[in-house]
Amino acid sequence: YLQPGDIAVCLSSGSPRLVGKSAQLKEPFVGAVGAFCGIVRPAKSICGDYIAHWLRSPDFVEWRDSQARGVNIQNLRFSQFEKIRLPLPTLSEQKRIVAALEEQLVELDSARAAAKAQLEATQALPGALLREVFDSSETKEWPTKTLNEVSVINPRRPKIDRSDSASTSFVPMESVSINGAGIAEMQVRPYGKVRKGYTYFEEGDVLFAKITPCMQNGKHAIARDLIDGFGFGSTEFHVLRASNEVLPEWIHCFLSRPPLLQQATSFFTGSVGQQRLPKDYLANLKLPLPSLDRQKNTITAIKERFAEVDRTHLVLESQLHQLNLLAEKLLEAAFSGQSSM
Repeated sequence: YLQPGDIAVCLSSGSPRLVGKSAQLKEPFVGAVGAFCGIVRPAKSICGDYIAHWLRSPDFVEWRDSQARGVNIQNLRFSQFEKIRLPLPTLSEQKRIVAALEEQLVELDSARAAAKAQLEATQALPGALLREVFDSSETKEWPTKTLNEVSVINPRRPKIDRSDSASTSFVPMESVSINGAGIAEMQVRPYGKVRKGYTYFEEGDVLFAKITPCMQNGKHAIARDLIDGFGFGSTEFHVLRASNEVLPEWIHCFLSRPPLLQQATSFFTGSVGQQRLPKDYLANLKLPLPSLDRQKNTITAIKERFAEVDRTHLVLESQLHQLNLLAEKLLEAAFSGQSSM
């Protein structure tokens, strides 16, 4: 059973960053921890909070990294814990260090929470910007056509005369960023390795992930800078080829809206874990269709605002990273005797 002051430690996980992660029980609790966790119960002569904080310190992380073993699953053993040596001042000094450390960590946690909240708000901005475009009163005045009327969905692959050794663009699902951010890294493979069993697409085609959870995570992009104007990719893409009435970017932005992606989950077919969005769902969607000039101007404005969001996102991520580093430095100073606490 667990007692207040006990510290649960993750001893085994397929994710190395989770091994050694710990949490202290602060209040009475009726329950248990997972089978891959162990419990550290500090002696009554030791300040439990001091031990709990030390288990988050850079010294402990370094020790964990030197001890964890396993190819696919990383493991720690309690026999290893018994050999850990840690700085252990007098009980009164332990309590003083904890009090001073927690005062600083409370302020730091508040700053991190504020940075995370700003980061989450920034991540929601692209969706809000797209709603401004496609859900405005002005949009309702534009003519509409179904995607099937203004694009070819999953077009047939033409006959290709190409050497099997020729370098060819390839886009696996993992190369497509979430939230419609595009293709993070285009791969190049020999034509003979990709010409069968993969999805064919051409320059300017819109790639739309059809399988869960990639679909609702926004793994959708426009194929650009393809070797010789075409490429291959995951079989889990729908391909949309725009007609001369619409820009690929217009279709991409329309399909990247979070409400549409969420709504689309109601139309999945297949078993749980392998559900896919059928082509017919996309074909029947009604796309607002202003003039090409209006599409171009709107897309330009969207890209400019997205660029601003990206810059803000990078600044906030940097701030959060610096705050995390500061937390590590506070813990390192507290347990190295260098602290001015």
